[in-house]
Amino acid sequence: MFESLVGNILILGIGIFLFIKGFDALKKKRLIEDIPTSTVRGLAMGMVELIGKAKKKAILHSPIMNWDCVFFQYKIERYEKHGKSSHWRTIMQGNSGLMPFYLEDATGKVLVLPQGAQTILPEDFKYETHSFSDIPKNLESFMSKNAISYKSIFGFKHRLRFREWIIQENDPVYVLGCAKKSTHFQKELEKQTKEILAKLDKDPALKSKLDFNKDGHISQEELQLAEKKINKALLKKAMKASQTGDVFDVIIGKGKESKVFIISNHSQKSLVKKLHLTCVAQIIGGILLATLGFGLLISNLRIFELFDKM
Repeated sequence: MFESLVGNILILGIGIFLFIKGFDALKKKRLIEDIPTSTVRGLAMGMVELIGKAKKKAILHSPIMNWDCVFFQYKIERYEKHGKSSHWRTIMQGNSGLMPFYLEDATGKVLVLPQGAQTILPEDFKYETHSFSDIPKNLESFMSKNAISYKSIFGFKHRLRFREWIIQENDPVYVLGCAKKSTHFQKELEKQTKEILAKLDKDPALKSKLDFNKDGHISQEELQLAEKKINKALLKKAMKASQTGDVFDVIIGKGKESKVFIISNHSQKSLVKKLHLTCVAQIIGGILLATLGFGLLISNLRIFELFDKM
């Protein structure tokens, strides 16, 4: 009787959760419909919607299939059975959220930091193993590298599911996020300056150019002056790039006030349709489950009352 009561509460809780998630999807759908699409050159600080092509900041390799990409996300699940119930349990997942990429449109390009984004992407890879099937060598190698067990203590292979999503260079990309001043830009300037200064001993021409008093040595004062000059030259170069439309001191990411941050390679129209179907399914499903859970809970509580009276 007690287990039945817990099950009823669980059904009610899942129903309420789905109902809330449905309204969250509805909110995002309406935001996408209402917010005007900006160009890179014309973007303002705050919530923006951009549509363009993904461009590399650095080429990444997806961990499972080793595909070249600008963004990846993966998940590995194991099928588990406990008594009469069974489910897929996530045993490893990750993404390249800390690695930025560029969004480029006809007016320029801007850096996007995917960390914390809701990614709505089609599945690029899915593979499911079975107890007696052979596991492909690349998947076996990946599991060995990451210390993932694919056999039980009796030697039987676990049933596993591998999934991977990627954005490749030149893929269409939709971003709804917060445009803000980039601390990354200043760090990048400092990094490039240090890289140039590190070449002093290997580049006599550069050393001679920065030896302002021509005594054959780079003093601490000359080094500091050189650092300022190099930094200024790099900044000038970045500003020149911005005249072509490239935004050098802004990054698109997750905002503090708005938690909405979406990255997708679906079209805006397709994205709205997906969110519409999601919110309808979750709201209706949530109402039905919550109603069922509440009804069963009331019914069980009445049975408890009858037992107390006996």
